[in-house]
Amino acid sequence: MIASILINSNNKSNLEKVFDSYEKKASDPKSFEFIININNGDIDTKQYLEEQIKKRNCSIKYIEAYEGDYFSGHINNNKMLDHISKESYFVSCTGDRVINKTEDWDGKLRNYKNFYKDDMFRIRCSSHKERKYFDFWECCFAPSNITFTTVKLIQIIDDLSPCFSHDAFQQCIFFYLESHDNFNSHQINRDLTAYDLSFAGDKPEEKGDDENYERIHGQL
Repeated sequence: MIASILINSNNKSNLEKVFDSYEKKASDPKSFEFIININNGDIDTKQYLEEQIKKRNCSIKYIEAYEGDYFSGHINNNKMLDHISKESYFVSCTGDRVINKTEDWDGKLRNYKNFYKDDMFRIRCSSHKERKYFDFWECCFAPSNITFTTVKLIQIIDDLSPCFSHDAFQQCIFFYLESHDNFNSHQINRDLTAYDLSFAGDKPEEKGDDENYERIHGQL
């Protein structure tokens, strides 16, 4: 299995679009899986996912373990790691608005397998994939938020992130890996840029005043 795709969501409409975008453009729908984390007691979304499991050619799993609010995202992301296939090579923790735009995306992703002999790297696919980071704080406000990271690397880190948010935390890891010894001619860079994989939906939705207040208040 080439990838496990992790999503926290109870938005059936968005999930339908996500499932379609990956399944219909895959060369082998059996080569990847979705793991969805929903609220405990969310019967409506649970029934929807049960229907999807029966009709889809790709694997769909779900857990009922979502807790907290927006700033608990890293906790909920990590819960899904316990349910990924032992055969998965990459993990992608993403949102329910991220749509795959690439035909044969799974085949193209498979071409990156064993890119490094130690299997410790990730692939950047977001709108920030070409960004160069010169300061730690850049990782916090402009991280690559569509990535495929090797399972081996995630296992070494021990989880996706110990804090909010997982994409910023992981960007920091790759920033320090690359910049920790600037005067060494053998620079370590394991953050690959994918030009053959295209996605949409990585930019935040427009928020109202109340939602913006809650987000800013939570960050403070």
